[in-house]
Amino acid sequence: MKGKIKITIKNKHITFQIVLDRNITILTGDSGTGKTKLINMVRSFAELGKSSGVTLNCEKPCIVLAGRNWDYELGQTHNSVVFVEESTSFLNTYDFAKAIQDSDNYYVLVTREPLPQIPYSIDSVKFI
Repeated sequence: MKGKIKITIKNKHITFQIVLDRNITILTGDSGTGKTKLINMVRSFAELGKSSGVTLNCEKPCIVLAGRNWDYELGQTHNSVVFVEESTSFLNTYDFAKAIQDSDNYYVLVTREPLPQIPYSIDSVKFI
């Protein structure tokens, strides 16, 4: 993982622009600031493409990781941007922290809670 990754996600109502400087980025903010909207837009684009009404521009594939089989799906995902929402049951686990340590993916972790088991730079925390 070298260099910055620029992501633009938009629909007819809202545009998000994110620059990932490191392999782990934390997106945080108050309720109602668009964190869940962002995740839903990425998910819609990943599932439906342009027919979702969402445009996603990124040099790497973008996915939303969720569900019981997260570890299998993550094992099959390489050289991508992986979004994880705070409502997932695995985000705060040591198994997840270990799984992302030596990965070739970039991670966007959307949460308001501290993640002490995941090593990230304070410079990687972005407020939305």
